[in-house]
Amino acid sequence: MRSPLVVGVDIDDVLYDWSGRAHELSLAAGIAGDRPPAQITSWTPYVEYGCSADSWHAVIHRGVQDGTLYSADPLPGAGAALQALVDAGHQVQLITARGCGDFAGLTSELVRQQTRAWVDRHALAHHGLTFSADKTVVRTDVFVDDNADNVARLCAAGTRGYLMDRPWNAHVTHVDRVRHIDEFVRAVLADRGLG
Repeated sequence: MRSPLVVGVDIDDVLYDWSGRAHELSLAAGIAGDRPPAQITSWTPYVEYGCSADSWHAVIHRGVQDGTLYSADPLPGAGAALQALVDAGHQVQLITARGCGDFAGLTSELVRQQTRAWVDRHALAHHGLTFSADKTVVRTDVFVDDNADNVARLCAAGTRGYLMDRPWNAHVTHVDRVRHIDEFVRAVLADRGLG
C-alpha cells in the first residue's frame, strides 16, 4: 500500500477565484478603465486598469470590510477534489498567504476570520489551515500554488511543487503545471513516485 502523503494546497486562484472576484469588484467600482481587460493577468492589476495602486487597494480593502471579496463559492470541483485526496488517505494542508501582513491596510485577523468561515461554510476537506506567506512552513510532500516563486521555494525544500496555470505565471517554465485542481489531484493519485 502506498504511504499517505501530506498534500499542500494554496487557496487563492487554486481553490478560489480571487483574481476574478477582485476584478469584478474593480469593474463595479469603476476603476478598471474604459476598456477593462477580460481578466487580471499580472500581480499588478492596477497597471492594467490604468488606475493608481491606492485606488485598487481601496477596492480590495472595501471588499474585505464588507465581506464581498471572500464570499464567492469555491472554484467548480474544488471541494470534490480535496475530498478525493482525503478519501485516498492523504493529509490535506491548506496553506494561504491570506491575512499575512497588512495588505492595503487590512486587518490580518479579519481576513483570517473570513477565510476560516469560508472553509467551514463550504465544508472543504482538510486537516489543517495555515496562514503564512512561506509555504514551506508546513512540511509537505506535494503542493499546488499559482505563485511560481512559492513553487520554486517548495521544490528547493524537497516538495514536489505543481504550478497552477494562470496568466501571471505563463512565462515560467515548470515541468509540473496543471490547469485545475482536479488535474492536480489526478496527478497526485496516479503518481506512484510520490509516497
